[in-house]
Amino acid sequence: MELYLKESYGNEPRSYIIRDPKDNTTLHIEPTHNKTLPSVKLEIHTRTNINERNSNYTLITQSIKGFLGFIEISNQIYICTIINSKKIAQPTPNESIDCIQSVRFFCVTDSRYDVFDKRMNADYSNPHSGSSSESYDSYDYYENEIGMPGGAYNGSVGPDGKHPCADLTKLLTNGSFFYSTDFDLTSPLQKRGMPSKDDKYVFKMDSIEREYMWNSFLMQDFLEYHDALTDESEKQLLNRFITVVIRGFAKTELSYVGSLRISETIISKQSWKRAGTRFLSRGIDDDGNVANSVETEFGNRTRH
Repeated sequence: MELYLKESYGNEPRSYIIRDPKDNTTLHIEPTHNKTLPSVKLEIHTRTNINERNSNYTLITQSIKGFLGFIEISNQIYICTIINSKKIAQPTPNESIDCIQSVRFFCVTDSRYDVFDKRMNADYSNPHSGSSSESYDSYDYYENEIGMPGGAYNGSVGPDGKHPCADLTKLLTNGSFFYSTDFDLTSPLQKRGMPSKDDKYVFKMDSIEREYMWNSFLMQDFLEYHDALTDESEKQLLNRFITVVIRGFAKTELSYVGSLRISETIISKQSWKRAGTRFLSRGIDDDGNVANSVETEFGNRTRH
């Protein structure tokens, strides 16, 4: 998918567009303010030709593999996207699981990061780490290029010279977050059934086990907009922009017993309902949620 930015002009607020190039379906994201709290306004549109519709839109990136939702940090709202991932497991021939490798955050409510986002999208080499597209850790090397010294550019980074989402970026890319575009990763195979070769996966938000959807808190505004829609066709269009992420472990290994090939897959997913460190989150709460509950499934298949 592609991400476009329309900068504010006159009374028109800045906005982002996530576009599916297959059929030009677009998700429009605009900042709003409810009293003193920032929020976002979402709209789904079909067959939007951005170039003809408005030349003020700037292509930020063409490599979005998934949309994780929104997060508020210091009264600013950021879009969280998956930029790179790696296929790590294949529980059935028609189902695959990807591990998140890199993410990027785009500020919806403030333009201070626009110059950085545009620069990251260009072929710009970071003299310290090789590629500016992989790191939010430091802005120091922008000082001579575009006047953005670490920790001092109009308050756009913290006193440590880091992007506000730097720590969350490290968390999401530590190898424990997974997603799939082929099946419902929150449901075990026993529940969803074995897909046939001709089956085409159709995502349905209502079938998701939300306690294993780690990014549900990031998707709160998005899910409220989804649940408020009465037109089922609009819901189906919106579903393509939802990426369900689990936190845990997934891996497929191949082995042989004689000439028999065996594919073994393990998938573990942690519930977010009573997560926490070992000594602070214990026992069971009033709703029956067990501390750090993890559901694990193991499957194997053979092929002669």
